[in-house]
Amino acid sequence: RPVPPGTEGASSLEGTAGSKRDYASLTISEAAFEAFCTDASIPFVRIPRKQNERTADYLVNSGAQQFVVELKQFDPNEEEQAAIAARAEGKVVAQGGEPGSRIRLAIQNAASQLRRSSAGRLPAMLVVYNCTGVNMHTHPYSVATAMQGLDVIDIAVPVETSESPKFGPPRSGPKKKMTANSHTSISAIAVLGYNLDGSMRLDVFHNRHAKNPLDPDMLRCSRVHHWRLPDGARSSLVEWDPV
Repeated sequence: RPVPPGTEGASSLEGTAGSKRDYASLTISEAAFEAFCTDASIPFVRIPRKQNERTADYLVNSGAQQFVVELKQFDPNEEEQAAIAARAEGKVVAQGGEPGSRIRLAIQNAASQLRRSSAGRLPAMLVVYNCTGVNMHTHPYSVATAMQGLDVIDIAVPVETSESPKFGPPRSGPKKKMTANSHTSISAIAVLGYNLDGSMRLDVFHNRHAKNPLDPDMLRCSRVHHWRLPDGARSSLVEWDPV
């Protein structure tokens, strides 16, 4: 099987069910991803790093096809660190922000790595792992707004002050990262997280504009959930459809 550029040397499986791995040398997100794949019997290899060359992190061998994975970890900023400390003291903390901001930045930073390692022919998946304590960063709505833009509502203000303004339907507006001409090398964005019982799960949100779509059957197991926005969705307020 041809080896994509940048993945030379990644010929033997580092992670499979029953294998041993020294997680102490990994980041929190790397340890979580490798543990998840091992527990779910998803074969993967680490793509060797080369000096002055940015590549994706993993090559996943799933079924009859391969795909590449770039992993991004969301760490707490100063404000979020303060909120974590306050919650530890029993305080109630309210937080806000722009939906999808962290994921938009992850898309921007991962695009070149995934494009190189996928070689224009393999599906490529961006996996994000949230260590901030702010669930909004990886909420499905944030994923949708990162992909297709922030939601806006057009307001028509009449000349006559006696008339009420008219509000249009919600629509996707600025800061869209995935279009027919932008970031088409990214097949999906996946959120690695946890169920209420503490077990790990992977939610895969597919990019409708992907050049090389990820076949859900390449990654089909009880711990992996696939989602796609409905055809013709005009805003991110619609529900993701299970695939």
